[in-house]
Amino acid sequence: MLFLFTSCEKDPSVYENEECYLRFVYANKGDSTVSRSFAYGADEITEDTVWLKVSIMGFTSDRDRPFVLKQVKTGGQDAVAGTHYVAFDDARLAGYYYIPKGETESLVPVIVKRDASLKKNDYPLRLTIEVNEYFALGSKEYLYKTITLADRLVRPDNWDRYVKSYYGQTILGDWGENKHKFIINVTQEKWDDEYILNTWKYYLENDNGYINYVKNLLKTELEKYNADPANNGPLKDGDVIVSFD
Repeated sequence: MLFLFTSCEKDPSVYENEECYLRFVYANKGDSTVSRSFAYGADEITEDTVWLKVSIMGFTSDRDRPFVLKQVKTGGQDAVAGTHYVAFDDARLAGYYYIPKGETESLVPVIVKRDASLKKNDYPLRLTIEVNEYFALGSKEYLYKTITLADRLVRPDNWDRYVKSYYGQTILGDWGENKHKFIINVTQEKWDDEYILNTWKYYLENDNGYINYVKNLLKTELEKYNADPANNGPLKDGDVIVSFD
């Protein structure tokens, strides 16, 4: 009986596709964008580095496998190589864009530049990975990464997910540039994508008391701000009065 039972079992299928695919890794499913603003840094900072993670779908290799990043035009006001970012074929980036032998993923740099134009406008840098002799394109929903460049406060990409509200409960409400500045000044925290994901999210999940403390602190300080005639209050973003209710 045991022989009959085991002989009827099917052997597991073997993965035989030798073609290897390369894709971007997102922090959350569908998270294909990241904001990078120089407004958080000191005035003397002229460049910054955005690190992107890429991973393979397929077999590892016994040799390093290079790949090429390229810009994809959006049809709008796109970032310009040499002005807003360092071109991917620049000598400074030589030797960075590859999957090491025996590895399935790699962190690769994109060097962005602090041009004066970023004070007035945001410039998207949309990236994809070119097909080459080592890699085919991976899942199409992971083929692109967009870095939004600015030198003023911009809405963090994870604001709505973790700051505006959380599981249907309003936390700090809609984003606004003046509101963002106010929160930074009061809390002395950056409130950028990294802080929200690595610190604020932790408090959301583990310390509701701290969330209430921050919200009440912001309300109290906003009342003081609006009551001070020197501020020509109330604080607004455009025609919208800033609120934490």
